[in-house]
Amino acid sequence: MSKLRCKCGHTLADQKDNIPFKGYILPEIEIYNVSDVHTDNIDALMEAEKTGKNQNG
Repeated sequence: MSKLRCKCGHTLADQKDNIPFKGYILPEIEIYNVSDVHTDNIDALMEAEKTGKNQNG
């Protein structure tokens, strides 16, 4: 569990899941890596849709 103090003085505590203000701090290089993974997954889904490979049975 971690805590982060905002510039306004409020402390944000990460002590539970499913809260509306929960977030993550990522280094810039990781943002690009995450973006690449999502883009690759979307591209694969679109290709499967186009070729009909995503249909069950």
